[in-house]
Amino acid sequence: MPNKNDKKKMNNQVKQEPVIKFTDADKKRIKEDLIKDVEADVKADLVKKVSEDVFSLYTISEKDRIKNELTEEIKEDVKKRVVREEALLSRKKSLKIFRMSVYIIVLLGALGYGMYRLYKTDNIMILNKDYEATTTTTNNVASTETTTKRVKTLDELKNEYAYLMDKVYINDFNILLGERSISDLSASERLEIAYYSLNASDITRDGKVFTVLNTTLQTAFENVFGSNATYQTADFAVDGLNFTYVSGQDRFLAISDSYDNTRTIQSEIVNIEDEKDYVVITEVVGYVKENKLYALNNLDTPIVTGYSSSVLDYKDSLTTVSYTFNRVNGSFKLFKVSAK
Repeated sequence: MPNKNDKKKMNNQVKQEPVIKFTDADKKRIKEDLIKDVEADVKADLVKKVSEDVFSLYTISEKDRIKNELTEEIKEDVKKRVVREEALLSRKKSLKIFRMSVYIIVLLGALGYGMYRLYKTDNIMILNKDYEATTTTTNNVASTETTTKRVKTLDELKNEYAYLMDKVYINDFNILLGERSISDLSASERLEIAYYSLNASDITRDGKVFTVLNTTLQTAFENVFGSNATYQTADFAVDGLNFTYVSGQDRFLAISDSYDNTRTIQSEIVNIEDEKDYVVITEVVGYVKENKLYALNNLDTPIVTGYSSSVLDYKDSLTTVSYTFNRVNGSFKLFKVSAK
């Protein structure tokens, strides 16, 4: 057990240890060092945390965004490529179809022309499986007989078909200078043409009153245009007469004191085409008034004054009009009128 002297010595030793005193500058420096150490640790942790957060965002949302953008770009690029390929294929396909159509049209044209030539030369019967060519043998040499159809002269054709024009007279310039099918004409225009085919006995005159029975005009209509043409009653005007249909009497009536049936349209046949189902009669046509001859398309200046000959003498200055007659039930009916 230490005695009092030992304790005294120990107390003296403690008292003799040096005492460290810090100045305000030392405290400030130490504080700044501690702050720097803390800041370093905090910054390191913060940078690490932010880096981890940014990396996490990049790896999750940014990757998805970039992947989606790339996917959309690839889709758009694929769509554009597909559209270009489809357009190219469509052009190639259209070109092939066009070529094929041209080939078909050419083949059909050639076939049609060949059939036409066979028909025109009376060789169409070679298409009949029962047809056998007629052959004759001369000096042991076989030869095929060929029959050539003789072309009829215009005079012969006139003798055969000129009667068709006897019942057709048209003085309407709108019809003569155009190209009009009978089905395109108005009811009045068709009745005018039918009227001119009537006989004088078909028209009853009592002073200023002119009468045509509806049944009589309908018969004339069917003789010119055929029974298949549509007959319809209507008002019409001819030779200064304005006919009106009176349904109660079933007849056409006109009242006039200026009746004039002078034929101002004069014509002559210049050609006839004789086909199987139709006949085309072409006439040179002129308008005559006060002994002056006019072309239909120029009524201001006469071609000749003191006219008294034939329109054939002036055919180069006049209009030619073609009348097409179709064969209907064994007879020919007016089908079309066209100027040339």
